[in-house]
Amino acid sequence: MFKKYSDVIAACFFMLLGVVILALSSQLEIKDNYGGAALVPRICAVVIMLCAAKELYSGVRGLRSAATAEDDNEEKETPSDYKKVILTFVSIVLYALLFEKIGFLLATFLYIVSQAALLAPNGTKRNYALYVVVAVVFSVLIYFVFTRVFWIMLPTGIFR
Repeated sequence: MFKKYSDVIAACFFMLLGVVILALSSQLEIKDNYGGAALVPRICAVVIMLCAAKELYSGVRGLRSAATAEDDNEEKETPSDYKKVILTFVSIVLYALLFEKIGFLLATFLYIVSQAALLAPNGTKRNYALYVVVAVVFSVLIYFVFTRVFWIMLPTGIFR
């Protein structure tokens, strides 16, 4: 029963999270023309709420279609699904621990490569060259956006 409503429950949770972040970000003082400290939390809150709204729509639509058609082929969760969740959690913790020590660029690069390899569909050949290129591009792009556009310094780590 919980699995049937899991998309709707998760969407409601994230919608509430987005509202809370938006409300709390309004308490931050705005000190410049670029939005100040409240800009990034507000953008994140709006993106979270938009994604939650899309998921809520999909979840409700899925409930309606499930109510009209028999669902004999219910998806079973495999042990590898749980393994991926645990490994994702471990990689997030490692990212947080290594972020200051080795720096944003290297930690983000390693995290993106590991997540791309981990989340690749089972039974498909993993394209590590593509993962490396995507990780380098996104790590550098995010670094320059934060340091040159938002003027937020990120840890340099071993690249000092």
